[in-house]
Amino acid sequence: MVTDQPQQTENQFNLLDESWITCLMLNRQEETLSLRDLFTRCHEISRISGDSPHQATSILRLALAIFWRAHLTVGTLGTRRTDPEQWWSDSFADDSAEPVKHTAGNRVSDTVIGPVHHYLEAYTDRFALFHPSQPFFQVSDLHKADGSHLPVSRLIPEAENDYFTLRAGTGPTTLSYPEAARWLVCIQAYDYSGIKPGAVGDPRVKNNKGYPIGPGWTGQAGIVVLHGRSLRETLLLNTPASFLQALHRENPQDLPPWERHPDGPAPRAEDTVFPEGPCDVLTWQSRRVRLGRGDGVVTGVLVSNGDKIENKNQFFDPMTAYRYSKNQSSKLQTVHMPQEHDPDLTVWRGLAPMLHRTPSPSTDSLDTAGRIPTTVDALQGLMLPRDSEDFTVVTELVGAKYGAQQSSHTDTINAILPLRMSLLLSQENRPARTVVNAAQAALDATVALGQFAGHLRQAAGGDYSFQPLPRESVLHELQAHFARWIVTITPTVDLNNASSQWEDTVRQAVLNEASTLLRSVSPRVMIGTEVEGDPPRLVSGSSAWTRLHRRLDDILPTTARISSNNPTAASTEGA
Repeated sequence: MVTDQPQQTENQFNLLDESWITCLMLNRQEETLSLRDLFTRCHEISRISGDSPHQATSILRLALAIFWRAHLTVGTLGTRRTDPEQWWSDSFADDSAEPVKHTAGNRVSDTVIGPVHHYLEAYTDRFALFHPSQPFFQVSDLHKADGSHLPVSRLIPEAENDYFTLRAGTGPTTLSYPEAARWLVCIQAYDYSGIKPGAVGDPRVKNNKGYPIGPGWTGQAGIVVLHGRSLRETLLLNTPASFLQALHRENPQDLPPWERHPDGPAPRAEDTVFPEGPCDVLTWQSRRVRLGRGDGVVTGVLVSNGDKIENKNQFFDPMTAYRYSKNQSSKLQTVHMPQEHDPDLTVWRGLAPMLHRTPSPSTDSLDTAGRIPTTVDALQGLMLPRDSEDFTVVTELVGAKYGAQQSSHTDTINAILPLRMSLLLSQENRPARTVVNAAQAALDATVALGQFAGHLRQAAGGDYSFQPLPRESVLHELQAHFARWIVTITPTVDLNNASSQWEDTVRQAVLNEASTLLRSVSPRVMIGTEVEGDPPRLVSGSSAWTRLHRRLDDILPTTARISSNNPTAASTEGA
């Protein structure tokens, strides 16, 4: 049974002061920091690391919600006299200010971080993990009718899989307070759907069960994180100032949980809830949770249904792209849904929804176009100091893959794309389109390779079928080349020449793999097989090679070579 919540005399483990966030520092060492220290030392931090990409992303989004609310309320961003774009540029440039002493003795860095500490002072009690009446991200009196609870492994998605546990044996039976705090933030963001324990006081419960309401909001979206050279830069890169200021003026009730009345076991509404704004979304309480503890560790947990979020045309999350949903749209309503990352082709498929600033030529209207993440869109046209050097923004794509009915966690999607800051700031669409087209060229060219391998199978006397393994192998090989190529896209680069260089890299990688396949086939493949048709045709290694070159000439036009289409040369190479 989950133990009673502690009395006020016991350690409440306040997340503002206790060390619980694992961070990779700029000196490459790892440290565990409190929330206050996270902001005070953000100049020294490379990134939040965490125990998994999901966990690190969830904690960063928590920090962003704090950062936004601080500047919208205590700071000047929320005031009408503040130009949000100028505020952002000045804040990004102001990275040389020396830390100063707060009146309470806490170290507060520059004017960008100072408001955060003032803001947190007003909500200190709301960040206590074991507060008797308002525990952080939990419900103090949450319980089932029979008083039972779940093991602490319920907080850790991977620990519930039979084939993997974070610890030896059957998984953890207890968690330290810092571990529990990290996973608590994560489960609110990424918990899977499925039947939950029915909490007493939740009107939706039937037969002591809470029926599925979907995964946590963050798990439904493909999150894009822009990492700067320090956590301080990361906070600003993921702060779309104009977007936040406008929504704050429209609805000042966009509040995170610690500014609202503490949640009870019941949801905010029995049906879906439309969020109030971005701060609400980034801290969405998808579950009602209660941690139980004993002897200085967390010994059990209860996780029940929380707030079901409306995900149609809900554009408040600035860290995800949104896709047009033809199936859910009608003549009366155009529907957009959060854009999920492709688990198999994240690097290649993730660029278009992230960078395309205008509809593609095939798009009928702006209504049916996708929307890039607001964080990326907000950077367009912003200015850095004239003497500021261009640098690489590490763009991280984070998503979740769920099983049947989204009732289990099956995989974590995590990919890295380096982009030049100048590319993100550029008002020209051509550089972004060059990058997107380059990724598409790699996808199309490797499809041609998979088709080529299928034709070799046909030439050997079998049935044609697309062969995915050669394609996957070449795409994996090209990822490192793409990462090196993409950071060359700067304002001064010749885009035509850059495109040609990339197409040449793709062509060579595809042809190298195709040559390997051709050399490994039996002599019958070179002789060929006649396949039915009107008229019948001969499929051979030579014809497959010629067809591949023609496809590559269409896909990679700047590297087309007439001599490479010579069937005689193909036969000789494949012999």
